[in-house]
Amino acid sequence: MVGDRPSIIFASRSGTSQNDALTHPAPLVLLPLVVFIGLCRILFRAAFRYDPRGRPRRSAPSERDAARKPACPWSARSCAPR
Repeated sequence: MVGDRPSIIFASRSGTSQNDALTHPAPLVLLPLVVFIGLCRILFRAAFRYDPRGRPRRSAPSERDAARKPACPWSARSCAPR
C-alpha cells in the first residue's frame, strides 16, 4: 500500500490491496472527469474549432527593425557594440 502510515496500517489489517484502493473510488472519480471534459468543450469551444486557413503567417522583419533590435536572447545591454 502507498500512503501515510495510518492508512497503510488500516489497509494491511483489513486485508485490502492497492487494487482495491484504486477500483472502489474509480466511478466517483470518472463521473466528475467526464463532467469536467464536457464543461471544457462548452467553455472553450472557440479554441476547439478548426480553421482551414491555419494561422496567419508573420511577415519577416524589415532590415530597419533588424538593425535597431539586437538579435541576442539576453539583455540588450550585453548585445550592444562596445
